[in-house]
Amino acid sequence: MLTKKMLCKHLSEDRSGEIICLDSAPSTNTIAGFLAQEHNTDGTVVIANSQTKGSGRLGRSFYSPGAVGIYFSYIKVLPKNTKNLGLLTSFAGLAVSDAVSTVCGIQPGIKWPNDILIDGKKICGILTKLKTDPKTNTITQAIIGVGVNVNQTEGEFPPDLAQKAGSLRMALGKPVDRARLCSEIIVQMDKLLFDEDALCGDATAYVERLSELSCTIGKSVTVATPDGEETATAIAIAPDGGLVVKTPTGTRVIRSGEIDDNY
Repeated sequence: MLTKKMLCKHLSEDRSGEIICLDSAPSTNTIAGFLAQEHNTDGTVVIANSQTKGSGRLGRSFYSPGAVGIYFSYIKVLPKNTKNLGLLTSFAGLAVSDAVSTVCGIQPGIKWPNDILIDGKKICGILTKLKTDPKTNTITQAIIGVGVNVNQTEGEFPPDLAQKAGSLRMALGKPVDRARLCSEIIVQMDKLLFDEDALCGDATAYVERLSELSCTIGKSVTVATPDGEETATAIAIAPDGGLVVKTPTGTRVIRSGEIDDNY
């Protein structure tokens, strides 16, 4: 089990927010959601050794077995001058990618909008939920859920995930220190969201990095939206984090939905 003591060896003593470690939780996003209703939660991280009801995008579950993955939720109080909210999940993707590169020496790619891939296999998913103040009807906080497949081996994934999911251990051929990696992801998120104030500043450099790491740009994709499905070519990451696609009817930006690779 990951413990606060193990993680704090690699974290700044004066970082904002608590580190809360649990043996098991239904979902770290759910617990973080309750905590976010209280004061002084900016930068608080809720970590679970396993999840019984881990959540993914579009109502899916996230496979969260004990002792082999990293499952946490990061609470961020949104500054009043936030202007890059649409990029928040992408910022988390950059943090995970940089942490994996630092700790494991391997550079993952990012599949729009929120999957981290190595050798075409998903090793991380990110789910962001926003909290609204009912009194002012304004978005005040974000809960960023991160799930990383770290030390799973061949054959450990359920049949419905076996062809799509991978792990860092499978990619590297050796186990990875979960505490070190989890700490580094937190460090990278702190850097982006606090030190660099990425939510409020010029996002050009971040969008450029997302483009460099993109597994989607230049690929033929099937775009699924509430209006239906269509085939398109992904051509760029938009300044607000959307995906610019070229379709038979023209070029447009997809800001929500899901894509499937046609290759």
